[in-house]
Amino acid sequence: LGFFAYPWAMETIGFYVTAFAIFLFIVSLYAPDPYSPRAIAKRVAVSAAFISVIYALFALLLRVQTPRGVLI
Repeated sequence: LGFFAYPWAMETIGFYVTAFAIFLFIVSLYAPDPYSPRAIAKRVAVSAAFISVIYALFALLLRVQTPRGVLI
């Protein structure tokens, strides 16, 4: 299901927002920490930092066009 939902979400919502949501889901799935407000904030911060690096690499440095959606 996720295999088909990801491309649809990428074109509808936007590449970076979708990548952030998927990365946050994967980090939350594999993180050994229990679900506490501090752990959730840490996961969101790590995901945001990762997507920021991806944005800087693709959009700013390489000037690659990514699927644009409603948000970004």
